[in-house]
Amino acid sequence: MHCDEPGPGARRFASRGQRLTVSSTPAAPGRARASRRRARRLTAGGIGALTAVLVAFGLGGAGGAQAKTASSAAQLLRTALADASARGSVRVVETAVASKLSVTIVADAATNGGRQDITHAGGERAHVLVVGATAYFSGNQAALTGYFGLPASVAHAVGNRWVSVPSSSSGYAQVAANVTLAGALKALTPPGALTETAPTRVDGQAVVGIRGTLGSAEGKDASDILYVTSSGTPLPVAVSASSKGGGGVQAFTSTITLSSWGEHVALRAPTNVISASKLQSSRAATAGVQAPGAVR
Repeated sequence: MHCDEPGPGARRFASRGQRLTVSSTPAAPGRARASRRRARRLTAGGIGALTAVLVAFGLGGAGGAQAKTASSAAQLLRTALADASARGSVRVVETAVASKLSVTIVADAATNGGRQDITHAGGERAHVLVVGATAYFSGNQAALTGYFGLPASVAHAVGNRWVSVPSSSSGYAQVAANVTLAGALKALTPPGALTETAPTRVDGQAVVGIRGTLGSAEGKDASDILYVTSSGTPLPVAVSASSKGGGGVQAFTSTITLSSWGEHVALRAPTNVISASKLQSSRAATAGVQAPGAVR
């Protein structure tokens, strides 16, 4: 699938990967940047692109209060991210739409691992898993070819197995990006100069927004706001991002919810696995393997 860039929200956790050659040195599938502003997304993000209906947050208006200073917003962001990191895990759900491209990503991110389940409106079903020092990806044939970008012959060889990418591979860092808690929090961080919005409510919770600054490269009227709780220790609860497009960037809308902070995430390595290095021995792989994406 070829299209204009969806923008920062539409590929936060899952993004199309870069083509790489399968060689004797495992250039394992890796995750490309999920958005234009960072190396993400869900996804995502790394490994792979973008359910069509956006989650209703009940976002309130900014009100008449003047946005607070950048230093106040920056401090709030640091505090919220530190609190989030200390929790150790989070459930992330993103729904994004960019033109005819739509995706839903459900992810559980933990300190030492995580998983992502990506559902593309075109019927692609993709999965990313990080357990210990190994990353894995899998999907149906539509996802292996259209989402992860594998040649059809290689996708057929993979079948319903998982492809493993060890930490010793040069592609591991890209594959694992945004899957772990640290990667997810980095992907959620608003870019550029920050301002604090007036208090509002998101999904019934009292919050304040931290608005990032997006340039014209992200399209017209691009917006990226991280909402954090306004009472007690601030904790991220949602992200709202959008752009009217233009300049080669598609219009998009993306919403993310963050919940279940600190809950145990059970991760187990799959058993039905083929290593990325084994794919290199297949003549079908000589055309190269496109890195899977992440997650936004």
